[in-house]
Amino acid sequence: MVMKHIHTMIERPIEIRKAILEAAVKSTEILRQEEVLKDMRDHKEELKREIGLSLARLKRSVLGIKKALPPLPKDLDVPHPVKPIEVKEVKKREEETEKFAATSRQKMDAEIAALRERIARLQI
Repeated sequence: MVMKHIHTMIERPIEIRKAILEAAVKSTEILRQEEVLKDMRDHKEELKREIGLSLARLKRSVLGIKKALPPLPKDLDVPHPVKPIEVKEVKKREEETEKFAATSRQKMDAEIAALRERIARLQI
């Protein structure tokens, strides 16, 4: 069986093209928002992990301080020598650069701008 091509005429093709391009813009914006939400979720998980590590370090530090403190004397009237506590320097974390890859968002923004430009060029 041989397929024959059928051609039809579409009324107001510019309006239909414009509607299709606007739908493409909206769907691209939705995809961009999805990428932003994924990045935010990943960042949230990273922050949770860092907070957990910080809490564990803090607990270790508290235990170290408790061990380093001298016991309380039973008779508080007589002064007792106080054992000096060693002060350890805390390593400062350097500022981290933004981890999110902005390249996919930049591509989507460029695509949205191109679609909007095509819509603006269409004349109804």
